[in-house]
Amino acid sequence: MLNEDLKYKTMFTSLVGTIDEISVLILTKQEIKEEKKKELYRELADISSLVESEIVISRDLASTLFNFYILVHSDASFNQDKSSLFFLGHLQEYIEKIFGENS
Repeated sequence: MLNEDLKYKTMFTSLVGTIDEISVLILTKQEIKEEKKKELYRELADISSLVESEIVISRDLASTLFNFYILVHSDASFNQDKSSLFFLGHLQEYIEKIFGENS
């Protein structure tokens, strides 16, 4: 089971840390640096490749991604600037890749 896999746990922990950092930046209305976005995209791609053969996505991963998506979507809806909308679009693409084969 993937939840018990050390590689998955390590990747998930790193992803949660990055999501937490970006969430704080969003909530405090600070700019998200491009390097931080790339780090998030890289971690999402790594998780995506790891879970692509899984039948079921872990509840922790699903709820983490859902809650983060809601935050980013709310921020993009409120700000309506290109940067926020592009970030939302990229995030949506990665989330679709993760859930695409598993939905």
